[in-house]
Amino acid sequence: EIKDRNSSELAKYSSDKVAVSSKRKERIPKNWEFLIRLLADPRANPKLIRWEDEAKGTFLLVQPEIITDLWNSRRPNKDPISYNNFARGLRYHYKTGALFNVGERQMVYGCGPKAIELFNKIKAREANG
Repeated sequence: EIKDRNSSELAKYSSDKVAVSSKRKERIPKNWEFLIRLLADPRANPKLIRWEDEAKGTFLLVQPEIITDLWNSRRPNKDPISYNNFARGLRYHYKTGALFNVGERQMVYGCGPKAIELFNKIKAREANG
């Protein structure tokens, strides 16, 4: 299990605002963006989330309850949601192209083109310092 200090740092990092280029504004990350940030963070990958098959872009939520708690901690003025509600929100993004369905596998999701682009941007930013 992740220590409290580490988990609050992880929640903060994973919830950093996302630049919206068309309006030059920032917004909070969407749930799929939050997961991609966790995948890119060695504090979370592989303890909380890990690649099932990185070449295919599929990943597994190892500790879905902790991930949901981290998601809830970044929304302090809202009622906490359950993992089931968090997962329902993720399934919505099958339509947007951010994620894709991985058959009948529970807690396994696939990165669509948007998610792969975000992951590659994060990794490139880390490589450039």
